[in-house]
Amino acid sequence: MASQHPIEIILARQWASTMSHPIWITDDAGNLLFYNVAAEAVLGVRFDEAGEMPAEQLDELFETESLDGAPMPAEELPLLKALTKWTPAHGPLRIRGHDRIWRNIEVTAIPLIGEGERRLGALAMFWELDS
Repeated sequence: MASQHPIEIILARQWASTMSHPIWITDDAGNLLFYNVAAEAVLGVRFDEAGEMPAEQLDELFETESLDGAPMPAEELPLLKALTKWTPAHGPLRIRGHDRIWRNIEVTAIPLIGEGERRLGALAMFWELDS
């Protein structure tokens, strides 16, 4: 992964670090670039411990499925929809974090598109659903 990210990604990361809702940021290839402290509680691992991560390693750390426990195709994940269709996406899912606890969450993902229509990545904001 790049050592120097575009300024829009740097600013998004700075903004996310000040927010009280869980936020996850990826580059245009789906590689994890950052998640904030609020996301750590849902994901079961501190970002300082997990760090930036290639997209293909994410399923080793986090599992996802539909709310009813059925497998969820990757293309149905709101974050991947935002990255592949370059439009906002929203939906519920279950995630099992690094702590092995399943949590029901709602996710809203938006593509990060810079000046000149540069496709930079995506940002997902999520929260736990009431049980």
